[in-house]
Amino acid sequence: MKWTAEQDAILTELYEGETPASVIGKRLGRSVQAVRTRAFRLGLTDPQRTQRVAKIMAEDRGLGAYISGRSARQKGCPKVVPGGLRPVARAYWLAGWHDVDMELGHSVIAEGAA
Repeated sequence: MKWTAEQDAILTELYEGETPASVIGKRLGRSVQAVRTRAFRLGLTDPQRTQRVAKIMAEDRGLGAYISGRSARQKGCPKVVPGGLRPVARAYWLAGWHDVDMELGHSVIAEGAA
């Protein structure tokens, strides 16, 4: 299936707006690989953009915040959520911080009752 000028315009607009390729693909009825290939052929690809989008997607899923929380706990940092995180990311950060408790064998219930 050939790309139309209208699809190219939509691809360009969404791609430059840092919309993930998977979302663009669904909108245009194309595979992620087809979107990436077309973007490359249109001269839209940018390695820094790819890194920003990957980071945004990870943050949307909470993965980055979760890993950050785990890392903070493993380093012995206090339970202070970094400012600027959205509420969902704050929850993931705290989940990562508390998961280390389980791995270290701490029980908030048992220790709180003592």
